[in-house]
Amino acid sequence: MSSKKGFLLITFLLSFIIMNLTAPLNAQWSTNPSVNTVVTRTRYEEISPRITTDGAGGAIIVWTYDTGTPGYGYDIAAERIDVGGNRKWGGVNICSAANDQMRNITVISDGEGGAIICWLDERDTNRDRYYVQRVDSSGKPLWQKDGIPICMVNGQIWDASMISDGNGGAIIVWSESRNQQTGSDIYAQHISSNGTFLWNANGVPICTALDNQSSVSIISDGAGGAIISWLDARNYSQYGFDIYVQRINSAGVSQWTTNGVGLALPGHQDELMMASDGAGGAFIGFSDNYSGNWDVRVARITSTGQFAWSSSAIWICNVGGDQIISDFIADGTGNAIVVWRDSRNGPFDQDIYAQRITSSGVQSWAANGVPICDALGYQGFIRAIIDEYGGAIFVWEDYRSSRADIYAQRINAEGVVQWKVNGLEISIAPKYQTCPDLTLAGPCGAIITWQDKRWEGDPNNDTSWDIYAQRVYC
Repeated sequence: MSSKKGFLLITFLLSFIIMNLTAPLNAQWSTNPSVNTVVTRTRYEEISPRITTDGAGGAIIVWTYDTGTPGYGYDIAAERIDVGGNRKWGGVNICSAANDQMRNITVISDGEGGAIICWLDERDTNRDRYYVQRVDSSGKPLWQKDGIPICMVNGQIWDASMISDGNGGAIIVWSESRNQQTGSDIYAQHISSNGTFLWNANGVPICTALDNQSSVSIISDGAGGAIISWLDARNYSQYGFDIYVQRINSAGVSQWTTNGVGLALPGHQDELMMASDGAGGAFIGFSDNYSGNWDVRVARITSTGQFAWSSSAIWICNVGGDQIISDFIADGTGNAIVVWRDSRNGPFDQDIYAQRITSSGVQSWAANGVPICDALGYQGFIRAIIDEYGGAIFVWEDYRSSRADIYAQRINAEGVVQWKVNGLEISIAPKYQTCPDLTLAGPCGAIITWQDKRWEGDPNNDTSWDIYAQRVYC
């Protein structure tokens, strides 16, 4: 062998060895559910994480944290974690205004590697307001420092919900009390990618009917507008809370009946959620107590504002005990998957069940749902995402042991669970892990985040919540 060839061979082997030695050091995801990956861990409390994709196999995680500074309370921070589990931003501040920013945080992808974040803010001591901020893929805030208020009228604001507009901006909807004579009403606003409001100042009215409208939800209509639903008390004395729905176009103009199309059903409806039907309409999922217990029902409204099924709403599960809807997701084929908390086995043994509904109202899986987890104890705080094969991934907090842990499960399009019976252990560290959220990472994997109170031997941190994450693979 020539000296030149020998030198090249040795160089190649050394490079290969170094590459394979250093690669595991760079990868941050742990395979041990008692270890996991730290997103942020400080002396003070960090809670309520929310997550969205970064568009590159990783995730952007947002949370609220105790500053430890009198007068400043809880602020909002964010971190980007890449596909390998590496923290990319080192924690960036989203809002550090006075008083608390700690409630009702939502985050969506901006479609360009960054995120749009919305939260309820207490900086104005006279009333709470929702603020919104966009960060780019490097974590740099792009809009006004500490966020832009979505509405500055008098009165309180509740229940803000947000979707992407597909162009780096967002459509935001909320309930508020600017008009004391009509109670709480529904308004919406469109904010562009550069932080400019595109509709009327302080929003366009969606519903200003008498009495209270609340618990608002929003999805895209697939044509630049949105479908908005809410719980409505205009007929409370006769029906209790009803469900109303409205579609708006890209200019914020209502397309259906003024003040919404109503789904008037006997009994009381609650826990309202929506999923796209893929044809400009929506599935509407909710819990209904008409039978005396809470049961799960679903309706579908078309792109023209007509309820599609002859019975208006079908029963998804009405076995004994309460069934409370937890999440509702479109499967990408014009159908939807609903998941709920289920106490058919007793009020202290709450389980998780799911069902797939077609656009014609047919239930594809077993009657009254398939069990996602029916382990002993309480399972709750359930979140779901669709995978790229028409199935779904679920995550929840689980009390089968003496503490709260995080478990997950995947189900395929045929309704067959794919991981361990009663769920895969995501985090079973000491003390408590709660409030999980997740985003898709790969065709059938996910990145999961939660707030965590494990003890790590630090006397300055033994009582505070921190934020952890874990990637789970197919």
